[in-house]
Amino acid sequence: FLHEILDEDISKSFAKPDVGGLEETAQEKLSHYKGEGDIVEEGMQDIDTTKRVSYSQLNTYEDCPKKYKYSYVLRVPSKPHASLSFGSTIHNTLKDFYTLLKDSREGFEGIVEKPTEEKLLELYDMHWLSHGYDSKAHEEKRKLSGKSMLKKYYKNLYKEDQKPYRLEESFSVHVGESVFVGKIDRIDIVNEGKEKLEVEIIDYKTGKVKNDANIKKDLQLPLYALFAEQKLGLKVVAAKYVFVEHGEVVEVDVSEERKEAAKNRVVEIIENIKKKDFTPTPGYLCRYCDYNTVCEDAMV
Repeated sequence: FLHEILDEDISKSFAKPDVGGLEETAQEKLSHYKGEGDIVEEGMQDIDTTKRVSYSQLNTYEDCPKKYKYSYVLRVPSKPHASLSFGSTIHNTLKDFYTLLKDSREGFEGIVEKPTEEKLLELYDMHWLSHGYDSKAHEEKRKLSGKSMLKKYYKNLYKEDQKPYRLEESFSVHVGESVFVGKIDRIDIVNEGKEKLEVEIIDYKTGKVKNDANIKKDLQLPLYALFAEQKLGLKVVAAKYVFVEHGEVVEVDVSEERKEAAKNRVVEIIENIKKKDFTPTPGYLCRYCDYNTVCEDAMV
């Protein structure tokens, strides 16, 4: 999940730019920057690579090293996004929904009822976040589409025989010199009859479905599988992205080879950050970047 942990990231030693105005919104703060010359880079120090690093940090660097610099080094404020609010709403809804299923399976049957579609929608209303939408009309339209999406999820992807084992499992695992931190949305039991509990890892996505190329180089689920095996003593037999909005389930390779490759890539990224390699990679993603108004390399 994109909002894994608000942690002390590995770039904390860098100075924050002073844009003034403690009561300003992120959008107002961003408007202070007219270009790269406005961004203060004084006081840059060596990065302590023993600090914690999250998947969202790694993913930002993979998207564009310069975007990482703006976000985590210079800490230029970003705009509020409706997509982040919507994603949090869906994740919190499904967490509570599967908690009810888990409780109903663990000796609470008759006390805790198995969750229904109506309960799913009730949880959705309870967890709804209003931040970042363009207007009230935009928010209402998105909220209605979310309800329709969850109805389809309940019909097509929810099964009463699913066996949730852990939900929103926070973790840390050493990768090279650094500590990788994250939060696994759901771990389901697949087989209890083996020496090690066999499980599958599920991560919810509310964005567009990843293409095959991105799935093959995915770092998130191989690293999550590494944690589940090293720290929880589980055997991960499958790892899947559930693209909730599209009703699609995509399995990710978490073989030993893939986990090793993911670890090596994390070490490589951290070394690049330590060397302050923030070479921009301009492309189509620039049009969606929060920093395209201040970045001289942006293709917009």
